[in-house]
Amino acid sequence: MPKTPDRIEHGSIPNGDTVIEENREKEKALPIVAGGRWEITECLHAKAKGELYEGRRSVPAEYNRETDPDFEVIIKTYPLDVPGKQKERLINEKDALINAGKNPWVVDVLDVVKLEDGREAIVMPKIKDLDLRFVKNRMGVERHNERFVADVAAQVCFGLASLHEQGLVHRDIKPENILVHIMSNDRTPYVMIGDLGLVGKLAESPLAKDVLFDFSAAGESVGALPYEGITPANTALGTIQYMSPEQLWAGQLSVQSDLFSLGVMMYELLVGERPLDAVVGRKNYNWDPILSDLYKKIKSPSEMLHEKETLLKKIVMQLLAVDPEDRKFVSIDGGERLDISDAMKLAAAIKYAMVKDGQASPQDYPYLHA
Repeated sequence: MPKTPDRIEHGSIPNGDTVIEENREKEKALPIVAGGRWEITECLHAKAKGELYEGRRSVPAEYNRETDPDFEVIIKTYPLDVPGKQKERLINEKDALINAGKNPWVVDVLDVVKLEDGREAIVMPKIKDLDLRFVKNRMGVERHNERFVADVAAQVCFGLASLHEQGLVHRDIKPENILVHIMSNDRTPYVMIGDLGLVGKLAESPLAKDVLFDFSAAGESVGALPYEGITPANTALGTIQYMSPEQLWAGQLSVQSDLFSLGVMMYELLVGERPLDAVVGRKNYNWDPILSDLYKKIKSPSEMLHEKETLLKKIVMQLLAVDPEDRKFVSIDGGERLDISDAMKLAAAIKYAMVKDGQASPQDYPYLHA
């Protein structure tokens, strides 16, 4: 029986039989990648502005699938029949994704291919069993020390900076989308941002607070929200528990939107639960307009852990401010302020915090010269 898709178009929640029948139709119509390098195996999202597929590397006949692992990938397609300006935008965004993938802290684009129907597509690795959530569970810890969190967050900043320089916003920063390799010699994490399927354009205008969608049928994750490939900035996509308030309201997204999600992830790594979990009283919750206001009621990591305040914890709380403008600076001793208004400045602030609090030395961050 075909696998029931875990992503359902907003406003249309079919019964089981409908889902199965729709999936059978998708399986019959799976496109073919020209050249034979890649094989498409399942449709994840099908929209006019682009489709997202799971796939794997095509292999010779003598390849033994029982003893050799499949190399699984995500294949994102780009449509042929779109208006001129929209087509130009999609081409620009595809090129931006490819350029961002050249950064060592962003998962790379493996290939640019054509389908037999003439559409272009990009091929990216599929995250599997190496994400931050998996590593956390494998290490058997409820929460991490500040050094580990700082190491992870600084590298995520480098990846985000690359995306932001290309005019892109990730929209789904969370532990499941961060690939991790733990260096065996000193347990230092090396990370990359993965899963670029929800990448969108950064807002070119002020926050559009009047752009609203009906989320009455929305679930707790991207699974129940509308998907449009690489979409305009005012489309609400992401995972509810990590969304910024402006993202929850389907407003225009900025650099601060991704940094807010990073703040949620840092909070979770430090405390062992996400900021809203204690406020809402459970870990799974649906979209609700009150969620953005609830961020005003969250307790700091220091309060949650009954520990002394540190500069890193102050940075995390500042990233979780409801107003994007309030996320740009954090106050430190003597009335000074640290600039955390973009990803690279945030990475530098994280380094400064760890050194100032005596938890690291400048030499511990050879990749960070700020």
